[in-house]
Amino acid sequence: MVVDKNAEQIYLKTANLIYELRYKLKINEDEQIFLLNLLELTVNKKDKPEFLEVLKQWMKSYDNSELDEIIKATLLAIDWSDEESLQFNKDIINDLINEKNKLSSGGADTQEV
Repeated sequence: MVVDKNAEQIYLKTANLIYELRYKLKINEDEQIFLLNLLELTVNKKDKPEFLEVLKQWMKSYDNSELDEIIKATLLAIDWSDEESLQFNKDIINDLINEKNKLSSGGADTQEV
């Protein structure tokens, strides 16, 4: 569990916010589970920085595209208790992000010509 008191307060407030979003039907159950697992990962298991970096990279290019929906569905399907599943899905998401970036830069080049 969380060791630092400040981190514990942030953890609890964030978890409460996630539950509140679910209660108000702003997010669905799968999104709630994902957010709680992500919170757990970031606060308690700091040994997965590469996964967090992939998420940050995705957020930089997020535009609610079809590929973004596929990435989101992949994230929601992750078995967070299975290290292989986490690694496998991280690689898939990374590949999807790279493909999205290729399409974006390819689309921009086509429009300029």
